[in-house]
Parts: sequence; structure tokens; C-alpha cells
Amino acid sequence: PGLEVSAVNLGAASWDKRELSISGFSADAPVFLAMLGAALGFQIPPDLLCTGHIASPDGDIRMVGALPAKLAAAFHEPSIKRFAYPDFMSDRSLDSMLTPDEVLEVRSALAEAKRSLSLYPVKDVADLVQVAFSREQLVLASLRKGYFGEATPIRKTASPKERAAT
Repeated sequence: PGLEVSAVNLGAASWDKRELSISGFSADAPVFLAMLGAALGFQIPPDLLCTGHIASPDGDIRMVGALPAKLAAAFHEPSIKRFAYPDFMSDRSLDSMLTPDEVLEVRSALAEAKRSLSLYPVKDVADLVQVAFSREQLVLASLRKGYFGEATPIRKTASPKERAAT
């Protein structure tokens, strides 16, 4: 299906007529969910906030900057109950880049956020889909959209994209 993607100004920008510059890879995961939800005909749950960089054609999700600030923003927003974020502990490429202080800052922010949020570390788009949408939503949407056929078992070597589709 054809999709049109748009964004709404953040409240901070409209309140004081300030321009905000938002850049980086943090929106990869939320845009992916929005497009998948639009294609299947349902919305992202309003209590879910997510961030993450889709770093490979297979759907691997990797760490993004300012995770502690994003966790703090989610923690202080009463409507947010769930937060999906890249599983930074599984991303060994960060070992040489993050200082011990940076690791401690992320871990402290996660511990603080656990007081009011359900936290979901995700490694790939298959994990993200499981966090965002119920199995019932996915099955009903797939049936409505004609995405059904012979059952295909999930292979042990399946990529994250294949697991999400299955």
C-alpha cells in the first residue's frame, strides 16, 4: 500500500513558537511501527514509546544517542506506560565506544525509569512488533488484508524480518 508519513509539532515548539531541529536515527523504530500499523490498519498503542536505529536490511535495531534523556521524558509523561529501546547490552559494537561512565548513566536511567515504566529491550524488528502489537491484532489485521496462506514454520536461522513476518 501507499503511505503518507507526516509529523506533528512537539508541544514545546508550538507553545513558544520555537523551531526544533530533530535529527538522527532515533525515529527509525517508531516510523517502522507507524508504517506497519498503517499498512495493517491499526495504530501504535498510545501508551508505548520507542526509539532505535534499524541498522541492517535484516531489521537489527541498534542503540541511539541520548537514551537517558528519552527515558526521563517518558518517565515524566503520565500517558506513557511502556518504553521499547535498543538492547544496548547485546550490541557488542558499543564496547569500545562507551565509557564506563556512559554505561553507568544508561543503567541508572533504566533503573530510574523502571519505577513507573515497563521497559522492553529489543534486538530487532521482530522483538519490536511483539512489544507493540498483540498477537490478536496481528492475526486479525493480516486476515483483513489478505495476508494468509500455507503456514510456514519459523526456521532457526530465520532473520529478524522473516521472524516478524511469520
